[in-house]
Amino acid sequence: MAVRVQLFCLLLATVAGLVFPGSTPSAEAADRTEILIREGVELRRQGKNLEASQRFAKAYEQSHTPRAAAQLGLCEQALERWVDADLHLSEALAGSSEPWVARKRKTLEAALRKARSMLSTILVHGDHPNAQVHVNGEYVGNLPEELKIRVLPGVSTVNGSAAGYAKFQIDVSAEAGKQHKVTIVLKPLLPEVSRERSLSATVQEPTVSTPAYSSADTSTKTNHKWLWIGTGVVVAAAIVGIVVYAASGTTYPDTNATRDFPPR
Repeated sequence: MAVRVQLFCLLLATVAGLVFPGSTPSAEAADRTEILIREGVELRRQGKNLEASQRFAKAYEQSHTPRAAAQLGLCEQALERWVDADLHLSEALAGSSEPWVARKRKTLEAALRKARSMLSTILVHGDHPNAQVHVNGEYVGNLPEELKIRVLPGVSTVNGSAAGYAKFQIDVSAEAGKQHKVTIVLKPLLPEVSRERSLSATVQEPTVSTPAYSSADTSTKTNHKWLWIGTGVVVAAAIVGIVVYAASGTTYPDTNATRDFPPR
């Protein structure tokens, strides 16, 4: 009887374990996230912000919860990583109903204002559909949607590109706490043949005029040269003909000459 009771209890325990498990994968992930966040908070209390940011980053990668994003953003602000702090604090405050975020909202909003005061905002406009926009080499979105990009103060390069259109590029001197507007205008590329003709028409090879080597002068000099050569040949031929004629010649008797010897 006792053996039967033990077997029955064991069966009930097995069924209960299957129906009501002690933990689920999602619960285990939440536990790991919580542990990482607590470790990060403790490291911040010790002034080890860099190590704390690594814990918060792992917690954020695992869960992407508003609380993890907020803790990561606060730590990034302490490290003066203003762009990353703006990104994660904005994410934490965007429509979050998490109780922890609600309790810390004023602190988070103040931290966000501080981060943005250290950044410059570039507003990108454009009418071309699906044109890709890059800022400082990083893809930030597509037109025609208005894009708001926050960057560190200094020179930022804005690029716009679309198939069949010439690439747009402009450098913006961004100042902290200020907004800068950029309107992207894309111009269609010319067909290859028209483009080549346009380039040949607008870009001409510079010519250098040298009178001593001009084709007209060369032609005139050549004509003069052959004229003198021809004249010389004619004159020379005439002289040679006269000489030959005189030397071969035909002599005529002088009728007025006196014969001093008798004929034989």
